Amino acid sequence: SPSTNMDRCSRLFIVVILGVTASDNCPNIETDTDLRGHDCGGACGGTETVNTTDECCAACQRHASDGCKFWTFASELKHCYLKTSDAGRTGSARHVSGSLSGPGPKECPVVAEPPAPLHPSLPDGHYRFPYNNQYITHDAGDGCPGIDLDNFDNGAEGCAAVWHDECSPTHGSDEDPGSCQCGSPSAGGSPRKGCYQCIGQPSHLERKPANVTAYNHNDMCGRYPPITRRQIIERALGWVTNGFNYGRFNKTDGGGTPETCGSEDEAACPQYSYESVCNGLLEMSWKSDDTNFGPGKGKTWPPVKVDCMDVKPGDWLHIGSHMQMFRRWLNGSGIGKEFVLYQMGGGWGKANAVVKKFSTKYSPCYRRPNIINDDHEGDGHYCSTSASAGATADSV
Repeated sequence: SPSTNMDRCSRLFIVVILGVTASDNCPNIETDTDLRGHDCGGACGGTETVNTTDECCAACQRHASDGCKFWTFASELKHCYLKTSDAGRTGSARHVSGSLSGPGPKECPVVAEPPAPLHPSLPDGHYRFPYNNQYITHDAGDGCPGIDLDNFDNGAEGCAAVWHDECSPTHGSDEDPGSCQCGSPSAGGSPRKGCYQCIGQPSHLERKPANVTAYNHNDMCGRYPPITRRQIIERALGWVTNGFNYGRFNKTDGGGTPETCGSEDEAACPQYSYESVCNGLLEMSWKSDDTNFGPGKGKTWPPVKVDCMDVKPGDWLHIGSHMQMFRRWLNGSGIGKEFVLYQMGGGWGKANAVVKKFSTKYSPCYRRPNIINDDHEGDGHYCSTSASAGATADSV
């Protein structure tokens, strides 16, 4: 990304990351306690060697989506035992145990977005999946929707006519409101004549408010109501196919880029807007408020880190101080392998889909709490289960 874009995201990254520690998300620590049995095996990690209780808690956080809910740290052995249950609780002077914060996944109800204040209608456009876009595919091979990597031009095809804006044919930065790029995800982008962006950031659409009550009570259900990966990806594709531009009015008092809506979103959607920057695309897609301010709430960070070699559709990637959404691997996974990502900015001046090669520069990586697990993830499918099907949510 151009330096101006990176500077803005890096300021956010520094403010947020300094305030987050493992103990912030593992407050329920029990000294002289061993949780016997119920070890979390397989992909969950089982036993790890660590130095502190905070590191043990962090290990459980990394494997929360694999089922870790509790942990026990053996101080003499420096062993961290990841657990699925606390049913084996017993006294032991050589052990410290704890749990991830918040209620268990089955206790989180699927709830509708709180209604926003009444607002004028948005101009005629495409705000709900599949956005009347011929290049959207309903199954990109993993059960989740995607985009035609060779023929989709990142050209703001879905944008409302009154917001359709031709960009300058010369190179610029993400911060330049007249600059953007077009091109297929496979081939990459470049500025050129006939390349468009979508400048829709209406001042009357309320910015997504911070859920201060949930934040102050460490209520992960309140901050992250259950959502499917399908819904996350469908929402992200709205910004991508509309080609909403980067940052144009983000420094003013009102407005933001309208949320775009998945097939499982409430009928009132779109009813909120989000800041049109790199992290804004992730927050809009996740329906979260992580970096929003509120009374008694500063900017925060997603609470669940994951191994960047174990990312899944909809996960949050960092590369330097820029943030992107992981969509899927192409022809194998790992360092040096190609993958599809969705992002706001990244040098394109707007929301876009692009193919990149994975590297060790991607770190840290995050997963949204309370993602509803798909019934067929073991077969490489992530989007066949709906929120209305009665499925349970991923661990917080």
